[in-house]
Amino acid sequence: MANYIQEINISIDNILPDNLSFSANWKDHMIRLNDIHEMGNKVRIAKGLPEKGLEHFFRSPSVNEFFLSIQRKENTANSIPAESAELEIIDGIVVNRESLNLTVIKNKRGRYGGSWGHPLIALRLAAWMDSDLEVEIYSQFLEHKIVEKRIESSDAWNKLRHSYSDMIGESFRFYHFVHIANAISEKLNCDDWDTANSETLAKRTKIQDTLSFLMDSKVIKSREALLKTISKIEV
Repeated sequence: MANYIQEINISIDNILPDNLSFSANWKDHMIRLNDIHEMGNKVRIAKGLPEKGLEHFFRSPSVNEFFLSIQRKENTANSIPAESAELEIIDGIVVNRESLNLTVIKNKRGRYGGSWGHPLIALRLAAWMDSDLEVEIYSQFLEHKIVEKRIESSDAWNKLRHSYSDMIGESFRFYHFVHIANAISEKLNCDDWDTANSETLAKRTKIQDTLSFLMDSKVIKSREALLKTISKIEV
C-alpha cells in the first residue's frame, strides 16, 4: 500500500510553528483520519484546549448519519444499503457502527495502519477537532485542490507505466521508470513530489497524459524517443 500513499503538508502559522501532514491514498482516494485527529489535538493543545478522542467522533449519531449520507451518494457496493441501515443509539452514542459494513471508512493495518475515510469524512473530522484546522484543510481540498491534484498525478503515472510496458514488451526493465521519473522531475525542477504544489502536480499530470497518448498512438516507439520528448514537451 505504501506505493499509493502521498503525504500532504499543511501549516497553521499563527498557531503552530511546525508543519503538519496527513496521508492520502490515491488508489482508494481515502484520507488517514488518525493524522487529522493528531493534528487537531496538537492545535488544541497549542491553544490550551483539552484533547478530543477519535472514538467519540466515530460514535456520534450525527457523524454516523453523515457516513450513511456519503454512502448513499457513493452507492457503494458490498455494504448494507444506507436506506435500510438503522443506527442503534444508547446513552447518546452509536453502538452498532461496525455492523453497518460502511465502505466509506476503513480500518487498515501495517505501516500506514489506522482509520481511513472518504475525503468528506476527513473534512468533517477537521471541523469537529478545531476551526483553524478546518479552515486549513478546507483550503487544501477546495482552494488548492492539492489532494485532487495528487490523485490525478498518481493516476496519470500509473497509466504512463502501463503504456510504457505495452510499448517495450518483454524488454521492459523497472529501472527505466526511474529514468523517466527523473527526467520529468528535472523538466519541472522538482526534487520532492511530496511537497510539490498543485500547479507543479498539474503540469506533471499533463506531461504524463501526453506521453501515454503518444505511446498508445505509436508516435513514441522507444525509451530514447520518450526521454527526448520529455525534454522538448511544453507545459
